[in-house]
Amino acid sequence: MKHISKLIVVIFVGIFAIACDYDRNEGFDVRSPQAVIVADTILAAKGSVVTLKATLTDESGLKSYNLQYTDWDLKEEKVRINETEFPKTYEFRANVIIPDSAKQSWIESYQKNDGTTFNVTQTYHKISLTFFDAVNNSNVVYFYIKILP
Repeated sequence: MKHISKLIVVIFVGIFAIACDYDRNEGFDVRSPQAVIVADTILAAKGSVVTLKATLTDESGLKSYNLQYTDWDLKEEKVRINETEFPKTYEFRANVIIPDSAKQSWIESYQKNDGTTFNVTQTYHKISLTFFDAVNNSNVVYFYIKILP
């Protein structure tokens, strides 16, 4: 009798396992939006205008972006890319004026996880582009600008 009841339990567990081919995350967008950058590293002179370009894509649609670099007081934000819908592809384009105060090189101090610090000479300005899809998944990509002498 014990063997029969164990066999019945095993059969029911097997049937239940086969029937439970249900994915609780199905239908939820858990993927971050993606970007294809035309040129992520740019050489520029002070006072010149640089055009940053990227193709942003996401299966649930794109909602907003934020371009930022605090050293140059650069902040461009678009809260709603399209007022009526969330486009699946967006051609990002921004013109950035290189300020006359832009440095060719500078020293930054970094701290490791163990608490030690070290100095690094930087030569590229790192401009961040953060973008969000319709369900608030986000991604950050960077444009690097080196100032010519």
